[in-house]
Amino acid sequence: MYWDIKDISLGELFSRLSAEAKRIVRTDLALMRAEIRARIAWLKVDMILMLAGVFCMVVGLLTLTAALVIVIASVLPAWLSALIVGLFLSAAGGSVALIGIRRLGKTQWAPKQTMEMLKEEGIWLREKLA
Repeated sequence: MYWDIKDISLGELFSRLSAEAKRIVRTDLALMRAEIRARIAWLKVDMILMLAGVFCMVVGLLTLTAALVIVIASVLPAWLSALIVGLFLSAAGGSVALIGIRRLGKTQWAPKQTMEMLKEEGIWLREKLA
């Protein structure tokens, strides 16, 4: 917006500047909210998919665990076959969980666009007030 400052008093100029600054802040906050909502929406979808996958894997692993224990029990004592299978599955599950935790840790939660706009507007405002 262009203002012809020749026809505006100093008080009116500061009033308009204040109104524009408020508008910019409101716009930035709206953008930040939109970014966060979009990220949360994707997070919800990802979590539902992850939980569905985990449920299916648990049911499958329970079935396979029982079958594997039965097969190994034909060679070793039942308690030892159950111990071997349990230790193996625990190690595998821990590895997969660690991978998931690391991937979640790499997710950037800060609203990048809003932060960039705030920096740019801060620089612009400083230049105009200088």
